[in-house]
Amino acid sequence: MIKKCSGRGKLRLWTLQPIAAARTLEGGNAYFSKPDFEKDWGEGPSSYWSFRQAYAWMAERMAERIGPPPTGVEHPVWAWARPPFTTMSGAPDLRRMREDQPRALIELLVEPCETLISDHSSWHHVLNGRPLGLSEAESDLMDLSLSAIAQRSDGIPRVGAQILPSDYTNPDVLAELGRGWLRIFEVGPILPGIPVKMAYIDPCDRDWVGDGDIAAQSCLWRIEPGQMVSWRPVAPTLSRKIQ
Repeated sequence: MIKKCSGRGKLRLWTLQPIAAARTLEGGNAYFSKPDFEKDWGEGPSSYWSFRQAYAWMAERMAERIGPPPTGVEHPVWAWARPPFTTMSGAPDLRRMREDQPRALIELLVEPCETLISDHSSWHHVLNGRPLGLSEAESDLMDLSLSAIAQRSDGIPRVGAQILPSDYTNPDVLAELGRGWLRIFEVGPILPGIPVKMAYIDPCDRDWVGDGDIAAQSCLWRIEPGQMVSWRPVAPTLSRKIQ
């Protein structure tokens, strides 16, 4: 069942998925993501920090903020709430967003309570397991703090702001990183024709996080057939992935 939210309009989203995803939705069935971390990114289950762990972190935040996943669903489906490059209609400008294999561009209408919006650029701090500061200076201090927390836990000397791979299994280190990562959700309203901005800006170092229109991503547990407005095939172009 699709959750219903009262008193708010629906969000228009776009997602690039395999053609089979669009066919699944056309057939009246829900679509959910089953990423192959080893095949797509060469990540084994034993990686200390990787896309696998970053996706799990995002899934935990989704469970906290929009509710637990449906049965059989483990990973988010990614979509664009505000693509990095858009056409006049607000849809992704695929002339500037390249894919290396055939895809379906699926347009969706979803209730706001069904998705978790975040800043696409800042999300890469989570993907890379790096602290998210408001400025370069703050990020450097966070590096030092993380090194100190890790050294207190295991007694292994760190050289300056050094994080060892094994530190990503340390709950104290992850908690400290996670406090900063929550900033990726501080996204302003998604309204037609209105630039999307982050709620936090450091006036002393605006270039660090940016102060203009941002690319906003959306994470859903799954796509229901009734959420799909339309879809069209997208031919492969240059070999460059955007997500």
